Amino acid sequence: MHLLYAGGTYMLPMKPALIVDNDLAYLESLSQHPASARMRPVVANGLQEAQAMIADASVVYSGIFINLAFRAQDVIMLIRFCHTNKIGIPIVLMYESATPPLTRRIVDRLAVHDLVKKPFGYDELVAIIEPVVKGFDGDGAVASVADNLQAGEMASVQDSEFTPIMAGNFISGKRSFFDLYVKIGENRFLKILRSGDTFTPERIESYLKKGVKHFFLRKDAQSTYLGYCDHLTEALLNSKLVPTKVKANQVLNLGQETIGFMSARGVSDKTIRHAIEYSVMVKNLVHQPEFRAVDTVRDFVDDLASYEHGVATAIVASLMLRTEWKPAERLYRVVSLAGMFHDIALKDVLPQESEDDPALLKTPQERELLNNHPLKSAEIMSKVKGMDPAVCEVIAQHHERRCGKGYPNRYSLGHILPLTEVVAISDEFVRRLARVARGEKFDPILDMMNTVFGHFSYDVVKKFLRVFNS
Repeated sequence: MHLLYAGGTYMLPMKPALIVDNDLAYLESLSQHPASARMRPVVANGLQEAQAMIADASVVYSGIFINLAFRAQDVIMLIRFCHTNKIGIPIVLMYESATPPLTRRIVDRLAVHDLVKKPFGYDELVAIIEPVVKGFDGDGAVASVADNLQAGEMASVQDSEFTPIMAGNFISGKRSFFDLYVKIGENRFLKILRSGDTFTPERIESYLKKGVKHFFLRKDAQSTYLGYCDHLTEALLNSKLVPTKVKANQVLNLGQETIGFMSARGVSDKTIRHAIEYSVMVKNLVHQPEFRAVDTVRDFVDDLASYEHGVATAIVASLMLRTEWKPAERLYRVVSLAGMFHDIALKDVLPQESEDDPALLKTPQERELLNNHPLKSAEIMSKVKGMDPAVCEVIAQHHERRCGKGYPNRYSLGHILPLTEVVAISDEFVRRLARVARGEKFDPILDMMNTVFGHFSYDVVKKFLRVFNS
């Protein structure tokens, strides 16, 4: 192991720390600290950027620091993402107010390791997560593992009931919020750490030296923390003490841009409340086990940008049903799921903007991917257990148009489902809203009036406009 020398002191290097903060001056001060080579600060000044870093399975962090200056739902969803993708790495919340904005009980229930007040410098940052490093005796460590295998508590359960975690995630030596196990055979696990106990770095290193690459935790224990994150998000949105306009401004990844647009245009509080309720309903729906059992679907839901576009489309489509029809619950479910997952086949294959700007497609293969993505998306969703065939049919048709110039099958009037048009016109609106968010200057609805309203039935256009005239 290499030693670093700074300020007259020899120090052991540490894994980088991820700092999620929109205070650029503060991030710069951490990066420029003379001793920063010891524990390199990796900075993210936005939550989508942070999510991409957390999703990188090749990187292990000594800790993840998140500023509570971001919106509450943003932070909770990022914590949830950490508990899915970086289990075991300490999460530290930073705050700038005079008093802590969260109680210790909530912090513990979120499986967050610490709550610290800003500003603090690089040295304090290191001190928060610095492991207690001791001399490492390789032979003794292996013997220690053998002792643990004899003395530990055995669990004989199905492999499917456990989630693997990279062993290196625990190198910081912080206390664990979970009972941890090692796998010693098919459907056989040995408990090596109880919830609340600390994994010392030398003990972790002993397992790594023995060849242990993953620890395991019970999925039901992980679900406890994920469920609490969801509970806090929903409770905040449903609170009668929080004004509707404030809720609209607080919502992230629940259709933020769409709800914000409606609020800015003076749409009634009642309609905005319905939009927020739909967003929560969709969120709860797509986190059900049958959806998370399909890897592509789970990854799509966990991606912030994809989720935002999908849930925004589902919100508008659901509000269209509400304007005049009295739909059955099944129709809400169909448009919600079709709106949510209509572009799932584009994730990690083509940029979302490619639907609006064909110039972004450089090869015939990319153009073919775009042309076939409705059918591929429908195929992916058909793998979800119990999926309503109507959802897949709407997804497969969402780029077909009455004029016969849509794709991939160039269907025309009489071959396109009415619910398809509801989802399709909602998608057209949300894509334009995303362009405005990227800096383009135009009115999305006026642009649709001039370009695409003629491709939809009069009844569907009327219901769409009523959403924004309520």
